[in-house]
Amino acid sequence: MLEKAGVVPGLKKLKRSLVSVRARNSLVELNVADVSRVIEMAWEDRTPFEAIEHQFNLDESAVICLMRAELKKGSFKTWRKRMSARTTKHAAKNAQRSAGESHDTISYAHGATVLV
Repeated sequence: MLEKAGVVPGLKKLKRSLVSVRARNSLVELNVADVSRVIEMAWEDRTPFEAIEHQFNLDESAVICLMRAELKKGSFKTWRKRMSARTTKHAAKNAQRSAGESHDTISYAHGATVLV
């Protein structure tokens, strides 16, 4: 199956230019490119929710709501099943799991640092 570059599989076609997401006690507005990037980062195994929160000001529950709203039902269920089994999606859990081991770090352009 051929996929277009920059197209996230399972993504509903966005019909609006801005998406509003409630994060904690504030409302965050994201454009289509930002929504696509958040979804891409959420699918990545090694990108923790903390990196998404740092860049887009969306906590884990807001990312879950965004994914539920923007993905097709089957894609969302697949993502949730996959993410619930990953400790790498939480930087704190990942750090606890690897305590005492020496690791390198990866710094992202948006300022987040991840242990590898």
